[in-house]
Amino acid sequence: MNLNNDIIVKRSQIKNRYDLSLIIKNDNFNLKNIITPSIYNLIASVNNEYIERIEIIDTIIPNKEYSMLILLKPIFKEFNMLKFYITIKTIITENSDKNIINFKNYDINYQSDKLVGYTKISNDISELNINFISDNIALITHNFEIDLHDIFPKTMQNIVVNIIKMVFYKLKIFCENIKI
Repeated sequence: MNLNNDIIVKRSQIKNRYDLSLIIKNDNFNLKNIITPSIYNLIASVNNEYIERIEIIDTIIPNKEYSMLILLKPIFKEFNMLKFYITIKTIITENSDKNIINFKNYDINYQSDKLVGYTKISNDISELNINFISDNIALITHNFEIDLHDIFPKTMQNIVVNIIKMVFYKLKIFCENIKI
């Protein structure tokens, strides 16, 4: 992969699975100071037009294992419809040099009154990896599954995949434009 603006998304051989990869580069800032195990909070803060909020619903081991609710804003705002949510258990591991951060995410069941009017996106398993090539360059890969339970045509699934790509694009642009 080169160091330009490419964010590559490929459909996996496994049904409903995708592989996303991108490189973030900032010669003026140590990326390890912003791309941390709290990356989901950063993703939410730079994507407030797509993500309504991210909420930790259960902490098993602080900063290592927790359950999370992700509420997405409506896809078609004009019609105020298609509000989705994702609930996952996240397990975070880091290598001893803190050069690699791995997030394994597993779909969980979660019931709450705040989910009325939302449709669940199932994500049986996904993995987000951050590999710091140097203090100024990070390779991010995200292998994820989108299951809309066949309630929408396949083209809708492509829209959701493109939104995920845009979410990571905005993360990339934010991180690359930080100045000291």
